[in-house]
Amino acid sequence: MGRRRPRLTGMPLAAVAHPNGLWCADYKGEVLLRNQRDCYPLTISDYASRYLLACEALSTTQERYAFSVFERAFQASACRTPCARITACPSHRRTRSMA
Repeated sequence: MGRRRPRLTGMPLAAVAHPNGLWCADYKGEVLLRNQRDCYPLTISDYASRYLLACEALSTTQERYAFSVFERAFQASACRTPCARITACPSHRRTRSMA
């Protein structure tokens, strides 16, 4: 029998009634490409409308690359709120502000 892993819990979702109130981000797993390199697809979507804001294939899960995807998504969207925040997953225990 394998080693037991602790159950991870996410953050509770806020009640959002309008677009751009909450964005959701997710790595869609690790994909091995034909050239034997790993690819980590990152998606960012709007919670209320389910609109896909970004989908990028990254070569790593390092936060500096993910943050650049968020910065481009913020610039390209109608979301101009300076207090918009990106909260890392609970395992990272960090919160960053985009302002």
